Amino acid sequence: MSDVSGISGQLSRHGDTVDVRLEHPYPVERDVLWRAITEPERLAGWFAVVKGELTEGGRCHVVFDADNPEQQINGTIEECAAGERLVLSWEMQDHSDSMVAATLSAGQQGTVLTLEHHRMQEDTAAAYGAGWQAYLEALAVYLEGNSGVGERWNARWQGLLPAYLHEAARL
Repeated sequence: MSDVSGISGQLSRHGDTVDVRLEHPYPVERDVLWRAITEPERLAGWFAVVKGELTEGGRCHVVFDADNPEQQINGTIEECAAGERLVLSWEMQDHSDSMVAATLSAGQQGTVLTLEHHRMQEDTAAAYGAGWQAYLEALAVYLEGNSGVGERWNARWQGLLPAYLHEAARL
């Protein structure tokens, strides 16, 4: 955890790139959380439109904004251990390739999701940190039976961004 109020992610520098790591507990069984992070119809409820072959070695396409190519990601599923770990290459227009890993583990009252985004460009790390935290919070709301992230996600991202920018400046 960071010492900056409101931030649950931790940024770390590795050479000329930055990683972010977040842990979020969810009061659900592991299989429920796994489906929420791997099934396209569930991903659309809290994250983005995801298309493709979501199995190890498969290619996928993530669409945050269909009208903006800069808000679309391509990737390859590098690792997929059902119910445990998912690793995806993150290929975005005009950005260096990076890697996202989601790991599930047993928590005190449910399941903990650890999300790590590796090898981000320094100038985008704070925005990604704020974005991932906002999405993990949206996932909690989705798991409570609510859907849609739209304006709520954007407002939360904007609220978190200054703290993440502050944290990034300290690296």
